[in-house]
Amino acid sequence: MPVHEIDLAIILRNLDDDALIAEALLFPEVSRFGDDPEKLKRAVIKNAVRLIEAEALPRVWTRLKPASFESFEINVALDPPEKRLTWRAPIDLRLDVLRWNQGDAAHVALIPALGIEVLSTKLADLQANADQTSMLQRHVRAELQRRGALANLLNLILLNRTRGLTVVRAYSQAEIRTPKQVMASLGKKEQKKSTLEQTAVDLTTQQLKPAYEVDQVVENLAEALVGQSASSVLLVGKAGVGKTAVVHELVRRRDRFGLATTPFWSTSGARLVAGMTGYGM
Repeated sequence: MPVHEIDLAIILRNLDDDALIAEALLFPEVSRFGDDPEKLKRAVIKNAVRLIEAEALPRVWTRLKPASFESFEINVALDPPEKRLTWRAPIDLRLDVLRWNQGDAAHVALIPALGIEVLSTKLADLQANADQTSMLQRHVRAELQRRGALANLLNLILLNRTRGLTVVRAYSQAEIRTPKQVMASLGKKEQKKSTLEQTAVDLTTQQLKPAYEVDQVVENLAEALVGQSASSVLLVGKAGVGKTAVVHELVRRRDRFGLATTPFWSTSGARLVAGMTGYGM
């Protein structure tokens, strides 16, 4: 597969206990927690490369780092709920924001602490603003309400642990399949099973019940199939007399009759008819 160099943006969130959370921009599935920034960075890069190599080809390019981005902070003032003894004064929730352009069509703002993205066609909607009714503040409040965090002081304190955000650029290499290789792998997956596999059962893979007092009949059947005058065999008899049991016992004893490598398949008229979908099949 062709090897491509990929450009990643690693987001490092510094927490108040000197720990770090590392993420990769546009890879929401990847995050690591620890206190060694270089180790976290390597782990995030490794997982991001693994994801991009397994990604569907049309989506690979949606993972590529934006040409430019900027970070800033927003503050959201939150009042305590009524009649809450443990929370009496308003708090100022500080959140980091990472913003970039999606081509010429839209602007995107990511709030890592909440894991949400806010999109707008107007840059002014996604700028740092003291106005508590701005688009970013409104989306923060809506997300907190969905989580049930507006009335939970502990959850808000945990969200407010981030003391700073750093974005570092990283390079790595990934093996990205060509369209031809993608189509070849799809062709292999879509190969149909043989008609025999769809309409019959391999008896050599089944747990067959033993049959008793049929030794002579089984030997006669084996002789007819593999003897000097080998030929096809048709067993005729009323339902329940043991035709199937004799065949199953032959399969169970196939090693004794030199049939160890011989395939044995079972089907029925009903199963064959069920597989027909068109005239003349």
